[in-house]
Amino acid sequence: MMINVIAHELNLRVYSPLWRKNQVNYLRDLYNHGFRFVLTSISTMGISPPRLLGKVLTLNDIEELISAALKYGFNPALEGGEGGRHSLLMHRYLGRE
Repeated sequence: MMINVIAHELNLRVYSPLWRKNQVNYLRDLYNHGFRFVLTSISTMGISPPRLLGKVLTLNDIEELISAALKYGFNPALEGGEGGRHSLLMHRYLGRE
């Protein structure tokens, strides 16, 4: 990765915990750990805007998003600018399990 080469040349360390992670597992793990999301924007083909835009995503919605990502070739966690999401609820950070 080019950023690592540049950082090395500048004697800097790069911390990028999401790079090289399986984005499908990452998205499922977030949901399973209590994170809830609203899809706030769509910038790629394959996501059904009328149904998912502005909705708190359920696990079924996430699986649909993953299927569309595999079919159309976008990042299922939307980390490449394919869409936007907003985190609503994180149980662990609110002291609930």
